[in-house]
Amino acid sequence: LDIDNAYAGQLVAEQLAADLGGKGKVAILEGIPGTPSAQARQEGFLAVLENYPDIEVVSSLTANYSREEGSRVMDDVLQANPVLDAVYGHNDEMALGAVRSIEAAGRSAEIKVYGIDATDDALQAIRDGQMVATVKQQPDVEMATAVESAAAILRGETVEPLVIIPLVLVTADNLE
Repeated sequence: LDIDNAYAGQLVAEQLAADLGGKGKVAILEGIPGTPSAQARQEGFLAVLENYPDIEVVSSLTANYSREEGSRVMDDVLQANPVLDAVYGHNDEMALGAVRSIEAAGRSAEIKVYGIDATDDALQAIRDGQMVATVKQQPDVEMATAVESAAAILRGETVEPLVIIPLVLVTADNLE
């Protein structure tokens, strides 16, 4: 079982582009350098932004999937970018770190924050208006698929070697 990390990045980029009306300045907080998930989440996001020439990525820095590093890196990004419209974190932990820095800088009204994973804290941040969106991996579907596949194997049936679980973009509109 796996998720399509590039598609997760695409989902975020489409929502971000729509929210920004196709123009603005964006910062990216990247996951652990060289990991397949970080590379795919970056590639999927950037592929969509190629369709939006008026959206500029002003910063793309690693924060190693960490909330603390996300906050630290975001402090620097905010100082370097007096104008910033959105932040895309390769995961919710970094996005939540960014939220902390953005709020401390008094720039919450100006900067929209997006993540991936649909952690409880991120869902609460969307409820509270601190984040705009995250991507849910549907672990319930993953578990059901795993159990169904195991049962099929036990029955002697062949199963797909890789099953891609569909992803869902979560915003305030479909949160509950």
